[in-house]
Amino acid sequence: MKSIITIIAIALMSIFTINVANATVRTVSNNLNTPGQYSTVTAAYNASSTNDTIYLTPSPITYGDLTATIGHAVTVIGGGYNNPATQDNYISIIGNLNLNNNSSNSTFSGLQISNVVMSYTGAQSNNVTISLCNITGILSITGGNTIIQNCIIADLRFGYVAANNVYVFLNLLSNIAIRNNFIIGPISGIPLLSNNYFYHNIIEGHVNGLSNCTFNDNVFFYSDLANSTSQSNCAFNNNGVYSSNASAEFNYMSANGNISTNNVSSSISPVFNNSVSSAQNFAGLLNYDWTIVSGAPEHNTATDGTDMGIYGGSFPMPYYSGFPTNQNFTGTTQIPQMVYMNIPTPSVGLNQPLINVEFIARKQK
Repeated sequence: MKSIITIIAIALMSIFTINVANATVRTVSNNLNTPGQYSTVTAAYNASSTNDTIYLTPSPITYGDLTATIGHAVTVIGGGYNNPATQDNYISIIGNLNLNNNSSNSTFSGLQISNVVMSYTGAQSNNVTISLCNITGILSITGGNTIIQNCIIADLRFGYVAANNVYVFLNLLSNIAIRNNFIIGPISGIPLLSNNYFYHNIIEGHVNGLSNCTFNDNVFFYSDLANSTSQSNCAFNNNGVYSSNASAEFNYMSANGNISTNNVSSSISPVFNNSVSSAQNFAGLLNYDWTIVSGAPEHNTATDGTDMGIYGGSFPMPYYSGFPTNQNFTGTTQIPQMVYMNIPTPSVGLNQPLINVEFIARKQK
């Protein structure tokens, strides 16, 4: 059985590497039942060159911290942060992800991460993409041209470092895209930002201290904007507000030099395809369907004509319909992933050397 699984894993990695030119894919596993080329993510990273890919096999234990300081861009891909369709539901876990200017142009996807800490000394990390991750602690951003997409985020911060809350008074926080994420906790920052965009997110926490940002097509869900610290010179366009005090939320959006247009309230009728009566933590949000209900004010009224929230826009949160169950918030990437394997006849005779195996794989949509 283990040899069959290993062969399948190698086959899937072969599919993935067909289009990778002049780069190397390194597999990492700290699970003895699923061997990899390396047993630690640090060893694989240290062996990598620019544009190499590191694949972290799902495992029952963490791969520990990754400090990306070697001086080249890499792609780190895991097997997701929630895999209920798989046999053992293992996920790819790392501790703190520490980034500085040497990690510019890197990509991280399909991981559960404790904290993301971008450096606040010297040149900052730029052009970093983090997607399909569950960030259980703090995501701290101090560079430019960062993309955060299809993630679950517990605490999003701009302009100061997660470890010690040191503020970074550098006017380098620009051209940041926060799109199609579920942000459970607060969003905090310093008033030195420019050309930063929040769109098609579900935001549950307070929004504190930001300036020169654009909020389009989000759903503020029990986020209590009215009791956030003030934003200035921000634009709030085509957002949905789910609150018992929507008028106070709208006043907040238009105060302190902010611009507010076409924002709507769902305080009377439900906005999602189920009844959600309060803000949710990670375990809670997995139990609900967060698609916008037909006829709600947020339905097909975003600035791009799609739904507000995480399933609208050009980068919707992936959602599986069908086998083995309807699933959301898995973190699985476009690498083909085994979701079902069955051996109808587990034993054979001496004159019957072949074993029939039923195998189903899928890739992220």
